[in-house]
Amino acid sequence: MRISIGMLPAVLALAACGQRPFDTGTTPVIAAAQEGRPGAIRALITAGADPNLPAGVNGWPPLMHAVHKDRKLAVAALLDSGADPNQRSADGSTALIMAAGYGATGMVRLLLEHGADPRIENFAGISALTMAVSGVADIDNFTLGSCQSETVKALLDAAPDLKVSANVWGRIARTIGCAESLKALDRPGQSRTWRKP
Repeated sequence: MRISIGMLPAVLALAACGQRPFDTGTTPVIAAAQEGRPGAIRALITAGADPNLPAGVNGWPPLMHAVHKDRKLAVAALLDSGADPNQRSADGSTALIMAAGYGATGMVRLLLEHGADPRIENFAGISALTMAVSGVADIDNFTLGSCQSETVKALLDAAPDLKVSANVWGRIARTIGCAESLKALDRPGQSRTWRKP
């Protein structure tokens, strides 16, 4: 755990309020994000903690840790405290791509409202829309083959010109053939043509 001298007042204040210490082996902001503690997030960032400092086993930024643990209030606190909604992980993914893959429509909308770019693709050419249509094979949140039509709709409402990638994930998405998602993809102005990565 990395605690700078500038964060010490916030950490001590949290301890005085009966908050258990951070013990996840990452940064205090990431620990608070994973635990869904928006008050701790705000206190730490106010005391000087970096809301974008990546850490942990995956080297994710705090927003991605909050999304991974399904902590919508932590996502909101991070965004309100200056976290970059378009910060990339080592593979080029963003919190929006992750949230879309999990079918976390509320978080997808929140990220979009705070400036997340639905057109960003990770380094393998995978977009948030492709992840929303196909789902993900994440051991912690397996959504592969799930119908995530509300998430697809939220992304297309934000950017009607989005296309499903022609990569393997895009082919999986099309193979799954979720009627609601395909209908959302085939709405007026949305072509079924696949955009090559």
